[in-house]
Amino acid sequence: MSGIISEYVETESGAKANRPQLAKALAQCRRAKATLLIARLDRLSRSLSFVAQLLDANVDIRCADMPEANRLLLQMLAVFGEHERQMIRE
Repeated sequence: MSGIISEYVETESGAKANRPQLAKALAQCRRAKATLLIARLDRLSRSLSFVAQLLDANVDIRCADMPEANRLLLQMLAVFGEHERQMIRE
């Protein structure tokens, strides 16, 4: 099977860990053995621990705005995103 099987729109802030639509999308990806396609990586989260949990969710993840991103790059970008969030707070 190829193509988009469902679309989920998350209205929660990337700063929040409670992401009900993301949880539904992950569950469906697990059931269908599908890839989770995220529109914009920078809107996903600015939390390294959140991204790490997502990467450990046994679901292949791709980003539409950065299709070449692999697991290593996603982890590195999460580190920079968390650092940027902290600098903004200060």
